[in-house]
Amino acid sequence: MEPVDPRERRLVLRLLGHWREIAGERDLPAFSDVVGAAISDMWDYSFLIDLRRGEPVFAHFGAWHAEFYGTDMTGRALKELTRDTLVERSVRYLPEVLRRRIPITYGGEMTEPEGRKILYRSILMPLSDDGETLTGIFGGSNCKISPDSDGA
Repeated sequence: MEPVDPRERRLVLRLLGHWREIAGERDLPAFSDVVGAAISDMWDYSFLIDLRRGEPVFAHFGAWHAEFYGTDMTGRALKELTRDTLVERSVRYLPEVLRRRIPITYGGEMTEPEGRKILYRSILMPLSDDGETLTGIFGGSNCKISPDSDGA
């Protein structure tokens, strides 16, 4: 695997590079391998989903997301996300990541409930403490608000 070019600006590729780095020789990094201080420039755009308690819960909800979303979802279940928001759209393909056990990136255009049109990119990357059972998801997303957005 080639390292991500240090000049890379796209958040999803930089997060993927970090995920690969912390995985090392393993197929999947552990939940505890994800440390915010190691990616301080990306941590605010990141989120961690804890799968160890049965129902998926946000263990970390980046400050940028909390501000953009209007609330901090840390400690709250994924099912509490408001539909058609950036993070909800970003976690929609979680079942595919769980099934395939590989990082998946997705992007697109959407209109939020407030009427803002946004272009976004997101990534979800699986985590496993024992190399077998998926214990978490490391994710991130960011967006650009369309200049012709009605809700801007």
